[in-house]
Amino acid sequence: MTRLQINLGCLGLFVLVSLGFLFAKFLVPIVPLVIAILLVFTKSQFKATIFSKQKKVFELTEGPARLAGKAIISEGELISPFFKAKCIGYHYMEEEYIPNDDGYSTNILVEQFACKNFRLETDYGSIAVNATELILKELAKRVKNEHSLKRNVNDLAYIESLLKNKDEVVIVGTVIKNEKGQLEIAKVGKALFFATTKEKVQEVKMGFQLLSRLLPWLVMMYFSVNYFLFFAPSLNIPTYEVFPYVAIFGLPIIFVVLAFATKDKEGFICKVLQFIAGVCFFTSLLNFPLIILFYTIELEFYRIFCIFLSIVIFTTLALAFNFNHLTEYNSNK
Repeated sequence: MTRLQINLGCLGLFVLVSLGFLFAKFLVPIVPLVIAILLVFTKSQFKATIFSKQKKVFELTEGPARLAGKAIISEGELISPFFKAKCIGYHYMEEEYIPNDDGYSTNILVEQFACKNFRLETDYGSIAVNATELILKELAKRVKNEHSLKRNVNDLAYIESLLKNKDEVVIVGTVIKNEKGQLEIAKVGKALFFATTKEKVQEVKMGFQLLSRLLPWLVMMYFSVNYFLFFAPSLNIPTYEVFPYVAIFGLPIIFVVLAFATKDKEGFICKVLQFIAGVCFFTSLLNFPLIILFYTIELEFYRIFCIFLSIVIFTTLALAFNFNHLTEYNSNK
C-alpha cells in the first residue's frame, strides 16, 4: 500500500466520521425505519410460510407449503459423524472458541451435511420429501464441549442436528411434481426449505403476536422521541450532572438487584418487582445508545431528559398492557 493510498484512506475515514457527527441527530429517525424495512422484506416469505394454513396432503397443489408429521425412512439410514447415531439426516459442525476482549468468537472448523430422501407421514396421508438441500439447523442440537487445559489451544464444540426415523417435524418447502408425476416437497430456487419442530413454530408465532401487540406503543414512542428531538420548543431547565450516570448505570443495577431478589419466587409483590425490573431493563436497553449519542453531539439537556421520560413512559405502558403475554412467551421459550 502506497503512502498516497494511506493518506487517502485516512482522509476518507476523517470525512466519514465528520459526516457521522454532523448528521448523527438524523440517525435516530432513520435507523429504526431501516431496521423495520429489513425485517419486513427479509422475513416476509418466512412469515407467510409459518403463518399460512397447514395443508392436508390431499389438498396439496404445486407451490409453497407447510406440513407436519413423522419422518419415515424410505432410503435407509445414515450414521452421524460425531455421536454415531442412526439418523435420516444430520448437520454437523465443529466450532473453535477463540478468546477476545468481548469474551470469545467462534470459528467453524468443519461443517458437514447429509440427508436421505424420506417420507413425511401426516394424519391425512404421506408425501415424499426430496431431501437435497434440506436445512436441518432448526432441529434440536446435541452439543459436546471439549475444554483445553493447554496454553494457546482453544476450546472446541461438536454440534449435531439430527433428523431421526419417526421424529415429529414440520417441513417448510415447495410442492412440485417429480419425474413420475407425483407430488413431493423439494428445494426450488431461493425458496425456503427446512425442517423444524412444532414447538419452534409455535414460539415464532407467539413472538410475532407479541410484537404486533407491542407495535402501537413502539410507534408512539418513535414519534414522541422524534418530536422532542426536532420539534419541541426549547426550555431552559437545570442540568442534573448525575442524570447520565443514573440513566446509563443506575437502571441496569436496579434490574440486576430486582431480578435476583425475585428469581423463582411467586406472589403479587414479586410480580410488581419483576415488572419494575422489566421496565428498568428495556428502558436501559433503549436509552443507552441514545444517551451516549446525545451527550456526544451536546444536545440540549431538556430534550435529552424529555426523550428519556418518553421512553420510560411508553415502555411502562407497553409492559403493563402486555405483562401476561410477555410472561407466557418467556415461559414457553
